[in-house]
Formats: sequence, C-alpha cells, structure tokens
Amino acid sequence: MKLRLKLFTLFSVSYLLIFIVLQLASNSFLLRGVEELEKNDVIEDTTMGLAALNHRIIELEEAAARFSSYNDVYQYMNAKDMLSDDYILNVFNDAALSEAEINYVLLFSLEGETVFQKGYSLIGNVEMDVSDELIDFFEMNSILVMHQDRQSKLSGILKTPEGLWFMSSQPVSAGRGSIIGSIVIGREISSREADTLQESTFLSLDIVQLLDSNKSNGYEEIIKQISMDSPVFIQKIDSEMIKGYSVLNDVYGNPAVLLQVESPRLIYQQGIQMVNYFVLSFVLIGVSIGMLVLLALNRLVIMPLSKLSSEVAEINPSTINEVSVEIPGSDELSGLSKDIDKMLETLRDYQNRIKETERMVFIGATATMVGHDLRNPLQVVFMLTDLIQKRIRRLQGAETLDPELESLERLTVRIKDQAAYMNKVVSDLQGLTTGISLEIEKMDVIQLIYKVLESITLGENIEEKIIFEEDFPMIYADGTKLRRVFTNLITNAVQAMKGKGELVIRGHRVEDQVYVSVIDTGDGIAEEYMDKIFDPLFTTKAKGTGLGLTVCKLITESHGGDIVVKSYPGSGSRFTVILPIHNSQDEVNQIQETHMEYAMPQGHILPSCL
Repeated sequence: MKLRLKLFTLFSVSYLLIFIVLQLASNSFLLRGVEELEKNDVIEDTTMGLAALNHRIIELEEAAARFSSYNDVYQYMNAKDMLSDDYILNVFNDAALSEAEINYVLLFSLEGETVFQKGYSLIGNVEMDVSDELIDFFEMNSILVMHQDRQSKLSGILKTPEGLWFMSSQPVSAGRGSIIGSIVIGREISSREADTLQESTFLSLDIVQLLDSNKSNGYEEIIKQISMDSPVFIQKIDSEMIKGYSVLNDVYGNPAVLLQVESPRLIYQQGIQMVNYFVLSFVLIGVSIGMLVLLALNRLVIMPLSKLSSEVAEINPSTINEVSVEIPGSDELSGLSKDIDKMLETLRDYQNRIKETERMVFIGATATMVGHDLRNPLQVVFMLTDLIQKRIRRLQGAETLDPELESLERLTVRIKDQAAYMNKVVSDLQGLTTGISLEIEKMDVIQLIYKVLESITLGENIEEKIIFEEDFPMIYADGTKLRRVFTNLITNAVQAMKGKGELVIRGHRVEDQVYVSVIDTGDGIAEEYMDKIFDPLFTTKAKGTGLGLTVCKLITESHGGDIVVKSYPGSGSRFTVILPIHNSQDEVNQIQETHMEYAMPQGHILPSCL
C-alpha cells in the first residue's frame, strides 16, 4: 500500500472514529442539556398553570370575604323573619354575581340550616334554580358551613351534586365580633374555566375532573407518577409536542383536578437543529482541514520522498559518480537526503579506492617483475665496477699515482654508489608490496642534507640556504630511507622553481622531535590538489610517476613521524618533515605493525596508505 493511500485511510478512519465519538457525545451531553432545559420550561409552564388555578380560588375567597362583611347580609341573617328576600337580592344581584364569576350563593344559620340560596348561570347570564340535593349536601356536611371564629374559612375544590366547584366558605359577622351564620359561594369548574385560564396565562392547558371515573381512567398511570417530591409529571408525546401534568386535591385532600399543560417542543427542536449544525460544521471543517493536511503532507513529505525514492532507485554503478539526491531544506527529509548523499560519496570514495587498489596491485606486480629484471643488470654493474677498480689498482702499482687513473677510480666509485642507490630504490619499490623495512642507526641529518645536495644539480640561478639551529641533535633513523625522502623533496623543489629561485632548508628541534623544512620559491600547489598530492600515482608533472611523495610519507610515518605541507600559490611551498629524535628498532617495528594494514585482494600485500 502506498504512503498516500495509507495516510488517506488513516485520516478517514481517525476522522470517522472522532465523528462517532462526537455524535455520541452530542447526543449524551448537548441533547441531555437541551432536554433538561425543556423539562424546566414545561415545569415552569405547569407551575404557572397551577398558580393561575390557585389564583382563581383566591379570587373566590376574596369575594366571599367581601360579601360576608356587608351589613346588609348581617342584617338579613339577623332579622330573617322581618326582611324579605328582596332585601338580600339587592346584594347578590346578577351584576354582582357576574362580576365575581359566581354560580351559587348560599347563606346558612348557626344551626346549619339554609337561610338563602341563589343560582346564576355565567354562560347564559340568567338566574337558575338551586336544587334540593345541593342544599341537603351542605346541610348534611356541617363541616363546610360551621365556623368557630371569625378567622375560620374553608376554600378549595369541592365535589357537589352539581359537579366540581371552586368554593369558599366563611363566617358572617360583619366585623361585630359575633358569628350569626356562614356564607358559601361557588363556581363550577367547566370548560369555560379552562378557557379563562388560557386567556390569562397564554398557555395551552386543560382541566380534567378526576372525580369523574369515565374521565380519570385514562390518567391513572400519570397520577401515580405525581407526588409531593415530584409535583409535575412530564410526558413526551412526539418530537413536536410535550405535556406537563399536575394534580390539585379537594378540600378533603383527595385528587380532584388534573391540570394538563401542552407545549410545543421548540427548545428540543432548536437543540436538535443546533446539534445538527454543530455536527455539520465539524464535518465540513474537519474535511477541509483534512484536505489541507493531506495536500501539505503530499507537497512537503510524499512528493519529496517519492522523488528521493525514484532517484535512489535509478542509482547504479555507471551513474553513481554523477548522481546527487540532496533535497534543499533543514527538515528530516532534507537530512535523510544529505545522509544518502554522504553515503553515495562514501561509496564513490570506496569505488575509487577499489580502482586505485586494483591499479596498485597491478603496479605492485609490475614493480616486482621489473625489479627482478633490473636487479640482474645491477649485479653485473657492481661486478664490473669491482673488476675495474681492481684493474686500476694493479696499473697504479704500489707507489706511483697516475692522475688519470685516480680520476677514473673516482668515477667508478660514483658509478658504484649510484648503482647501489639504484639497487636500493629497486628494493624499496619491491618493498611496497611487503612494507618498508627500516635499519635504525644514529645519524646526522645535516650531513645527510649535504650529501643529497651534492647528488643534485641545482642550476646556476638557484640559491641555496641551509639553516639549522645550534646543537641540532643526532637522531635514530634509517639514513638511506631518509636520503630518499630528502632527495625527492629537494628534487621537487628544484623542478618547481624552473631553474630560478631560492631553496631554503631549515631545521630546528621541538621537544623530542626535529623539524626539517624544504622551502622553495616556485609556483606553489593549487588548492584543489592539496588533498591529493600524497595519493599514489597522482602527479601534475608530464614525466612524473606519482610515487615520490607517497613513498616519502610512507617512510616518515614508518619512523613515527609525518610530513606537513603548506603552499602559497604563486609564491612557493614548504614541506616539513617531522621525525622523533629517539627511536629504537623495537619502537620502529611496533609503529610499522600499527601502521600497516593487510586487506588487499588477490593475496597481494600493500600498505594501507597506498
């Protein structure tokens, strides 16, 4: 599976899980809060309906208190036998009953007998008869009409033979201190009452008379849910309607009226709408952010990574020297590309080293063969020079010295020395395949420098300066090998000056080491060649072999020393040979064992520096 598809799948699955969690959370918390708000709103509406009902009872109670305080009512009940009913009808006229919304007015004596009664229809606004059953009901329930003091009163809901009433019963005393009877006024609980409550509260409510068994049968379960601790029961009808219920008891404490308040579920619907908007917004925002993230990842990660992958896949041995996969920047991908580039550079270096090793193996084999072929003629040269010297000695005789013969003998000595030196060079060249072998002895570096200069033709226009500090020490080293080193360095310096310049050889001591510098005023070494001048077979000369400086560095490192070069293009160069003063043969052998690494192919043994 490709990275793009993996990222898309991961994002989709993660977003789906987040969406599911968000949906569950919104249903669990947001909708729960909305439902709680809706519940409180319904409870508040139902409580408002109850308060309106109680207010209607209080209005009736206030009307009863007002009528019981009239002097005319007191006078009528006190002198019933002397006053006609017309006297009291002036008090309880139709207008007064209509204004107070009273259906029935009953006056009772202290003995509980009916003194006066009047009925009034609020629907037709006409007087109506009071049934004997109603009068008997009150006379038989003396608790409704008997009062012990002036503060005594009874108001509430009452079931009568004429139906459910809002009623109020109060003593008649007219503020004189003595009670002469009681007054009972009532209002029928009908559909008109529900309409009046709706107009005053702006609520959609209904009043269910529970004392009617036909009407209360369908509300038994609802009534069971209502208690003192939970006076309002809420019923969710559907997604658009909700109802609140509460019960009012009669004057005897029995359930009498069920108040039903019906409300549209506006809060719930707004909550659902809000949750839907929230979820939809989350989806849109999440998809937008996800697309931006995927585009950013594609632009910043996937595309560079794909490009890097394709470039790495195209690398092969034939293109490794031409390919660069570095991505500009400072992020992790850029760091990875740089690391791959470094790895390619290392591989290129190893590839070049392998090529050089193969060349050096070939050169080593050739050197072995050539050295073997040259050694036989050199042996012949040695033998012939010995024979010439012996012949010269015989010709000279015991005492006489012929100048020409003496000159000829010096020439043979020089030929023999040069042949010996050539033999040593051949031995060292062959030694490249087996390592440098040193013969340590105490030697004078200054004398070695003078011998080297004697063997090199400097030229008329080259001025030489040899500057060594006083008490320059003798050192322990292989003089023959060091002669090769200084011969190569001085020869290179003379060649660099092209027949004109100044050659300075300077020597001084620093602690347990000596520093011998060969300084020329030639053209110097180009900056790009500084790291390669000690590499095998590297040369800028038309007839150079590229082995001179390599052998010089190998010899000095075999002594435990080093060669340091400093060049000034256009002004000259300085090669400084650093050698330890005290060097025993054991120390040299240990240095060579540490310095030499034998890991060459085809069984050939070459120093690691080559």
